[in-house]
Amino acid sequence: GSDLAFVIAPEKTAYVVSSYSPNIIAIKYEGKYLTVNVIDRIAEFIKNVDAVIIGPGLGVLEETLEATIKLLREIVELKKPVVVDADGLKALARENLKFQGRAVLTPHMAELAKLSNTDVETVRKSREDFSITVSRKYDATVLSKGPIDIITYGEKIIYNKTGNPGMSVGGTGDTLSGIVGALLARGISPFKAAYLGAFINGLAGDLAYITYGERILATDIIDRIPEVIGKPMESYMRVYG
Repeated sequence: GSDLAFVIAPEKTAYVVSSYSPNIIAIKYEGKYLTVNVIDRIAEFIKNVDAVIIGPGLGVLEETLEATIKLLREIVELKKPVVVDADGLKALARENLKFQGRAVLTPHMAELAKLSNTDVETVRKSREDFSITVSRKYDATVLSKGPIDIITYGEKIIYNKTGNPGMSVGGTGDTLSGIVGALLARGISPFKAAYLGAFINGLAGDLAYITYGERILATDIIDRIPEVIGKPMESYMRVYG
């Protein structure tokens, strides 16, 4: 239900995206990776969208990290809702940027440690506290991914129990970011989009697990999203509590 979906990527990558799916509109920029030279053009395009997802597949070259920070600043200036994931979080860890409540950060344990300027073992002992700290640091909703997801913003905190070990496969975090981004694009608040996104993604993964066990692929989760959102959430809530 996100209407038009765009992927902004380097030329060669964008051509691959175009061939992969007719449902995605690929926007090309020059070069092999994201640099500050293309940020103005990307920011101009972003003015016309409802929400942004930044991070998956960006890479961690120094130029790319610098460009990512510049783009995040532009997104804040434009007051656009944004999901920051994956390599976007690695860039963000180098900057104390305030999102004014409009962002959802989706770190796993190691990324949460980087955002907290500490180590994974320390975070593991008190993931809830560090999620709250990072939320306040960036003035953003934090969706801390784990066996039980922790979603927090300000004084609000929700735990999500959907999901299973089979979802440790690559790509499931990208499906989560996509769902949250789609919800943001529909005008849903970042905190609500985060906990609904975590619930939908995890439940779609649980339905896939029934069929495939721990042989789940990220595309199996995508295929089950319509089944999840096609039923009243209350019927699932009774199962998960």
